Amino acid sequence: VFSGVFDRYPDLQMVAVESGIGWVPFILETMDYELEENAPEQYHAMSKKPSEYFKDGNIYVTCEGDEALLPEVVKWVGEDQILISGDIPHAEDRENSMEEIKERTDISDSLKEKILTKNGMRFFGF
Repeated sequence: VFSGVFDRYPDLQMVAVESGIGWVPFILETMDYELEENAPEQYHAMSKKPSEYFKDGNIYVTCEGDEALLPEVVKWVGEDQILISGDIPHAEDRENSMEEIKERTDISDSLKEKILTKNGMRFFGF
């Protein structure tokens, strides 16, 4: 993000996988602060704060179905940047992650649909 890659390639999208979503609020708060307070001059060529690249659709993250911080992460990045994690087949395969999303009561049905289908379809161009 600090390299300015999303300014040079505004349609570039990436997804952070295999790391859950608990780190997102911490790193975005830290990155925004560092940009404003401590970043070397070359970073000031960025047109947005790091958190805005998430909100604007450049960066997606995957979640597991039972992650407690999911509603908080939605506040930071919006509903459109979160994908369901699907590690099948994988040694740490979680066969119930999608069901866990469906059963949650702390997120809306429209968010569930985005996480389970719509966001992934948009990211992969379907």
